[in-house]
Amino acid sequence: MAMRLKLGLNKAKLKNHFRYFVWVYVVVAVIAGALLNMSVTIAKNQSPPECKLYSYICGDAISASYFYIFLDEMTQAFPDMEVVSCENLSYNTSGTMSSQYKQKFLSLISNGYGDVMILPYQDFADLVQYGYFDPLEDDFAEYIDDLDPVSLKTVTMRIEDEDTHVYGIPLGDLEFFPYSYDTSDKVIVLMNYSLNKDNAKRLLKWYLDYMIETDWYGSTL
Repeated sequence: MAMRLKLGLNKAKLKNHFRYFVWVYVVVAVIAGALLNMSVTIAKNQSPPECKLYSYICGDAISASYFYIFLDEMTQAFPDMEVVSCENLSYNTSGTMSSQYKQKFLSLISNGYGDVMILPYQDFADLVQYGYFDPLEDDFAEYIDDLDPVSLKTVTMRIEDEDTHVYGIPLGDLEFFPYSYDTSDKVIVLMNYSLNKDNAKRLLKWYLDYMIETDWYGSTL
């Protein structure tokens, strides 16, 4: 004789079940979403170096409304990359996060992380002697030729027994995130330890062209 399993469920019991356990389903949904985001992050981190670009804009804080537009346009400019990331490390401020951003900046440098950086000249001058930056005169001559001799002199250096090279491009004459980011003391550099050097050069050129072509003051933001 076959046995029947009789479930003692009806509409009232189901209603009470969902009423008392709805929070369980919410927690499960949140955890599932977190796990999905984690898996996507892990997949991105596992992408080969030649498919990832990381850049950092250091020193001053950038208005979020400008930065989101900028980041979206940067991402669209490199559709062949699996990861295109940019972070604003605003450590030249009086905010509570300034010291943490400064520590993160130093950690990035010491651990060889990042492809392109925009940073205050003082940080550039402190770090260039340790070989963190690539010479730029061969690949960026069209931009360097437009620099005035005084600005060019500040980024042209001889490190130990090497020849004299241009290790950064001053941004003082370029417009970049008005009202918040001061370019007068900033330089853009190509990180020597980048594992994606060819695309990093593309990114640095994109930065320079973006500053030249973008008319922020015409924005309605």
